[in-house]
Amino acid sequence: MASQGTWQATAGSLSASGSATWSYSASGSYSYTLDGGSVSGTFSASGFDGFSYQYSVSASNTSGQWTETGTALLTQAGSATATYSGSGSFAASGQTSASGSGSGYSWSYSGTFFESGTDQSSYDDATQLVLDAQGDWEPTTGSASGSGTNQWSYTWEGSYSYSGEGVSVSGNFTDSGTDAFSYGYTVTGNYSEGQWAETGSATVTLSGQNHFSYSETGTLALAGEGWALTGSLSSSGSQDAS
Repeated sequence: MASQGTWQATAGSLSASGSATWSYSASGSYSYTLDGGSVSGTFSASGFDGFSYQYSVSASNTSGQWTETGTALLTQAGSATATYSGSGSFAASGQTSASGSGSGYSWSYSGTFFESGTDQSSYDDATQLVLDAQGDWEPTTGSASGSGTNQWSYTWEGSYSYSGEGVSVSGNFTDSGTDAFSYGYTVTGNYSEGQWAETGSATVTLSGQNHFSYSETGTLALAGEGWALTGSLSSSGSQDAS
């Protein structure tokens, strides 16, 4: 109370906080055609984003003049995830044209196809603020970080055959692989005299592997003027890469 018997404010404070979030989700199916077949599958996706704030202000009154100080924190975060998985089959056959006096070759193949993949990402941001002498909020420091991964895989499996001009071969094959990509980053910043000074680092990683193998057997029955050749054949092989 002032000397004149009136109430006079000497100090005060104020604080508050709040947040908001929103999210989504989706799911469904997909399909597409292959050479001699088709693939169908399902997918799903989901994610969220959020924002929050908090602040506090204190004030003092000296000789009728208010002096205010305050701090605040703003944050934002989010993530997203998506997956898919599909399968299908394929088949084809045909005939090659004959060369010279030959009868040409007939061929066919069939098999199945599988695929799947995932994609994930997330981030976090934060900014610190203070109340300046003019009563305006001014940032002081900030930080941001995030990461993500993406991975997909496939497998082809099937059989094949071809025959003609005394040769008949049948076999099986497998072709599979995976590929992956990931990243991560961090950034920090300091705000002074209207300018941000930022430092940061990031990593990016790529990886993958592939495997192919086959196995086949067949017969030979060749003949010409005054000669004949019959027999069997087999062959197999594999290849790996990463």
